[in-house]
Amino acid sequence: MKIDVRHEFPYSAETVYHVFRDRMQEYVRFCPNLTKVVIEQRMDVSETITEMRVRWHGLGQIPELIRHLLKPEMISWEDWETWDSTARECRWVIKPFYFREFVKCEGAWRFESLGENKCAARCDGVFIVDIKKFPPFPEFIVKKASPAIEKMIGSYLEPNLKSVFKAVNDFISSSTAKK
Repeated sequence: MKIDVRHEFPYSAETVYHVFRDRMQEYVRFCPNLTKVVIEQRMDVSETITEMRVRWHGLGQIPELIRHLLKPEMISWEDWETWDSTARECRWVIKPFYFREFVKCEGAWRFESLGENKCAARCDGVFIVDIKKFPPFPEFIVKKASPAIEKMIGSYLEPNLKSVFKAVNDFISSSTAKK
């Protein structure tokens, strides 16, 4: 499934880019489906490239159908990010802590100037669930389950990304971000 979510901000691309990269531990309090974010590693590779490994902890409703498999503590993931301040983009690869061998999720955040105090932020990428074997279930059931699971989990991606855009916007507009 393709990921493609866009949002316009009444702030400069530079401001929005830096809040996304440098203040995620602060804006997460405005995200209703995130409990915390932990920056595991941050390294400035050059003057323009920053690499990060970030652990995200989510909060969400788990559908009845999969509650016996998916527990609330399983809604967390690791995010490998490469931030390029010249291009104002972040390339990312996400790996869940559970069932990671079945999931491919990668893409980019891009921040485009639309004028002095206006920008567009875009998140695009792919989210793929591919389960080949999952004992104790028969293979024919597992093959049918992959697209259904991808669609179900994928249906949360766009609303959650929109909530991140809203959280960043709310954070920037708050007095905390203006200091």
